[in-house]
Amino acid sequence: MVVRFNLVILLSFVMMLFVSCGTSPNGSTNQENSSLQSQIDTKTTDLFISINEKEYESFSTNLDQDMSEKFTQEVFNDMCLNLLTHYGKYKSHYAINTEEIDHFISVQYEVKFELKDNVKVTLIYQPDEPNDISGLWIDGPEF
Repeated sequence: MVVRFNLVILLSFVMMLFVSCGTSPNGSTNQENSSLQSQIDTKTTDLFISINEKEYESFSTNLDQDMSEKFTQEVFNDMCLNLLTHYGKYKSHYAINTEEIDHFISVQYEVKFELKDNVKVTLIYQPDEPNDISGLWIDGPEF
């Protein structure tokens, strides 16, 4: 456990060095990272709005092929019912952690809903455009 904690601290330090030098570990510039973050943020907003409006077609356009096959309309409807019943409609979000894991981009958000604030939601994105969503996790006992 201590070794893992030390490794996390070391990796965090290395990441800060790359950011301060103007590039990320994968060689992209801060401007490229900003553009990528903007594209991902737009997809995230679209995703939550489609849940608010219960629009599966709009929701599914942001998913990669594997996710689309697994996240059927029935699964979507169940998620919407559960989410809207327990948390209410989506209001806003902000990223609290972004990292690259096994050739994917993982972004953890704190999301504000009508009935509950600070809900942790993790979305996994494809690293290449159009940065489709490959995974979705909502933290909470209801999910």
